[in-house]
Amino acid sequence: MESIIIDGVERYCGLLETPSDVKKLFAPASEKIKLIPESDWKEISGIHFIAKILDQDGQNSCTAFSAVQSLMICRARQGLPYVELSAGSVYGPINGGRDAGSNIGEALRQLQNVGACTTATLGHFDWRGARSSSAWKEEAKSYRVDEAVLCGSIEEYVSGLQLGWCGNFGVAANSRFSPDSEGWMKGSGSGVNHSVLACGMKKNSKGQWFVELVNSWGNWGLGGYAYYPVDGLADYECWLIRNTIVE
Repeated sequence: MESIIIDGVERYCGLLETPSDVKKLFAPASEKIKLIPESDWKEISGIHFIAKILDQDGQNSCTAFSAVQSLMICRARQGLPYVELSAGSVYGPINGGRDAGSNIGEALRQLQNVGACTTATLGHFDWRGARSSSAWKEEAKSYRVDEAVLCGSIEEYVSGLQLGWCGNFGVAANSRFSPDSEGWMKGSGSGVNHSVLACGMKKNSKGQWFVELVNSWGNWGLGGYAYYPVDGLADYECWLIRNTIVE
């Protein structure tokens, strides 16, 4: 994967499209999510549940960072103690042994089947340790995603957010992938090369709906987050997760 320059800063992405055979391992959102009409959408926010924006600086591990940040938000919503989960423990097992990117489906499958350990056990960028040793996997059993689903439409995705799920989704990170001073973004176009997460929704003064986007570039946007237009989402890489385990 190659880095790109956005707003004069070198950025790393790393999203690969999820293969169809991996997508088949997940239940479709239509079996889990009741569609909510736009007339009933409400503004919701998960930003206040984020104690720290995780930063993938220097690696193509966006899928792992957005996945563990989603799980951390789910835990915070349940009032569970804060732990910083390791993107390295997710990225290592799914990246084929090199920093060449990964896909959302495999990242979420890793969080479902194995989990993520804490950064005290394995650092974000120490993914080689996740591949060479299984010692961290016992701790990871305590930090897993209960359920992940693949959405077949934007309506399903937004409805899931309205119901309190967190969501990972793919965007086109290019020269247009930059918010204004208040955090509002325009759609950045077709194609996806970067994974981010959605943890809420907000409407602007014109009545246009946006998802609350959390990025793994800490010095980007409003301290790592912004608002991305709902009508700019690519519906083929929209995923929802939830976690219902209470300690």
